[in-house]
Formats: sequence, structure tokens, C-alpha cells
Amino acid sequence: MALEELKNNKINSDDYSKKVGGYNFLVNKELMEQYNGFTVDFSDGWLSKGFRIVPGVATRGC
Repeated sequence: MALEELKNNKINSDDYSKKVGGYNFLVNKELMEQYNGFTVDFSDGWLSKGFRIVPGVATRGC
């Protein structure tokens, strides 16, 4: 996971884009199809703080 600003508000053609709460989330289309989507989760617990990305169920092998 990386935090980046869009250059010239341009999204690469090989990326899937989803805008949520004023933020653009970009995922490589190939990974998006392979894992049937992702969930972005935020934890503020004592042992675990921060974001994590949880892939959906894999639809095909590597």
C-alpha cells in the first residue's frame, strides 16, 4: 500500500479507481480481477493501529 498524489489528475489505464469519502483508491486491474476486490480496514486497537488491505477470495491461481 502506498499513499501518492495523482499527477495531473490522471489515472493509469491499468488501474481500477474507486472514490470513497473524497479519497481515490487505485488498484491494479489485474490484481482486482484475481482477488475479486479488496477491503480497506482501519484498526485503532492497542496491538494493531493503522490500515490493512484484505484481499477478497482468489478467483484464480498465480
